[in-house]
Amino acid sequence: MYGINSLDLKFQPLQNFIANIVKNFLIFLDYEAKVEGENIIVIHKNILMQFEISFDSTGWKGLFLISALVFSTPAIKLKRKMKVLSLFLPIVFLINLIRIISTILIGINFGFESFRFWHIFLWSYGFLLIIFIFWASWLLFEYRKNIKTERKIIIEHARRKRGTKRRRKI
Repeated sequence: MYGINSLDLKFQPLQNFIANIVKNFLIFLDYEAKVEGENIIVIHKNILMQFEISFDSTGWKGLFLISALVFSTPAIKLKRKMKVLSLFLPIVFLINLIRIISTILIGINFGFESFRFWHIFLWSYGFLLIIFIFWASWLLFEYRKNIKTERKIIIEHARRKRGTKRRRKI
């Protein structure tokens, strides 16, 4: 991850795409906003503010992290991992959009210092915490599911060994 950060990567189409989504949402909320490349320009109370959607703002680290956590989890079939990623990746992308929009709204309404605090401390670490909570919740779900399956297998094996069948009440 640190090696990737030092490359100063950009993916302009994604940055522009996210900037346009955020701009449209701000317009929906009655803010005067426009996009120039990866920059969102907002005029509020006769003050011009510019917010850059950097490559890091696209949420690629969060998407990479949840993918790495899911794929590195042992004893779970690839099919299950792909299924959970098809759910988690869009959710992480949406959470990142909420992160960007809320941070910009904080900046517009409360100033740069509030923006900076919200951006650096709350959302940077909070975003990672949310991802770990998703992953841990999934692990707990899989663990409980596997315990139930293993319990059924053990009981069935013990019955076969004793030569008894499951008794049904009539």
